Amino acid sequence: MSIKTFLILPHIKVNNANAWSSPYTAGFPSVCAFGGAVHALQRKFNEKGFNNFEINGLGIINHKFSMRTYREGQYSDLSIIAGANPLDKDGNRPSFVPEIKCILEVSLLCELAGITNDDEDEDIEHTANDLLNSGFRIASGDVQPTETPYITRVNTTNEEDENFRKDIIHRLMPGYALIERRELMIESMKLGNDALDALIEHISVIAEPHINNGKVDIERYRKNRGWLVPISTGYAAINELGRATNQRDPETPHCFAEAIVTLGEFKMLHRFHNINSLLWRRYYDANTGIYCYSQYEEESQQTYTGEEDEENSELFNI
Repeated sequence: MSIKTFLILPHIKVNNANAWSSPYTAGFPSVCAFGGAVHALQRKFNEKGFNNFEINGLGIINHKFSMRTYREGQYSDLSIIAGANPLDKDGNRPSFVPEIKCILEVSLLCELAGITNDDEDEDIEHTANDLLNSGFRIASGDVQPTETPYITRVNTTNEEDENFRKDIIHRLMPGYALIERRELMIESMKLGNDALDALIEHISVIAEPHINNGKVDIERYRKNRGWLVPISTGYAAINELGRATNQRDPETPHCFAEAIVTLGEFKMLHRFHNINSLLWRRYYDANTGIYCYSQYEEESQQTYTGEEDEENSELFNI
């Protein structure tokens, strides 16, 4: 039996979050944005005296999502309302990439380590509530007053754990959990496609015309069922660690990196039977220069070397 402690941050409303999930995609914020938020939460807990407080896993459940977009007419193109910086003293717009904003409501599942005393539960819940409602930010967005966080303990090896159904499934429905579907890209790339073609193959809509009683009907479908979306999960280094001119932190080694984009799926929460299938975990490999969040548990225990480095690193990014 494996009982683990989870801090549930339910129905967090975030206003004006950054919808640039990667240099290639816009929409639901990157997994790294939520990972950075819970890491910041962990550090704030540590500053308040919870020295053993550590978040090892993260679950992301989406309840509502709305991008700031505009459509003039029913058949007009959808335009994105992008935020921009104020004009400078000469009346020119500063040369910054404008941000795309979104409004969302999410619940975050935080797997805790180092919490063994049940007497700490109430203090942790109150502290989390205070931190979330005191200027906390997620994906550069402002967190609005939210529901009170709570702690639950789940048997991660039991497929029919009562606490998982009662404290997570029932309390957080309706909601869509974000999971990783990188295996679909791997299967496509083994057939000869590159990473970008493999990604587009699974998110594109195929339209086929059929003649029925003299009328043309168009059937639209995707290659695979499910709400598949491109998601950003981390970064891959493209050069060795070193120094860069005018880098922000002169003491820390620097390297250039590119975003890792792969396939994800939003899946209705009631379809899950075990909390492990919801959790994202940090993964870092110094040999390949990959830092990302993944749901493939074997990666955290595996180190690639030699020719395997090149083979596996191509599966992560486009």
